[in-house]
Amino acid sequence: MTIDIILVSLAYGALIGIAITAYFYNRFYKKYNTQLKEAFRLLQQKSLIKLEDYYFYEQLGMYGFGFRVSLIKIIMKGKAFQLEKNRWVTPEAKQVLVGNFDWLWVKDFYRLIKCIMGLGLVFFVSGILIKYR
Repeated sequence: MTIDIILVSLAYGALIGIAITAYFYNRFYKKYNTQLKEAFRLLQQKSLIKLEDYYFYEQLGMYGFGFRVSLIKIIMKGKAFQLEKNRWVTPEAKQVLVGNFDWLWVKDFYRLIKCIMGLGLVFFVSGILIKYR
């Protein structure tokens, strides 16, 4: 009986935590979406990437925001990587981004994503334990 109360409390706590972190995800989106759009446009103008590399995710709005941030994170590593069969993003892209934008917030964004994933896992596991207990 007591363990059930603990598990239900844990599940509700995780659910509330997920809602709070989703709110912060939305705040990141509203604050940094314009910067991401400008960064990708600049990379496109310098012929370092093509419009189709990010446009679909840009059109998704908040739902594609995480993908675009992950692409920026990969670029910021400063190593060449392959986008498609014969197309690569060169390390020059990092220099363009570093020279024009501040990317310190990306690290905090990834902390938030890890927090969301951890809370989701806690919610999922506690739900399974409650159901099969």
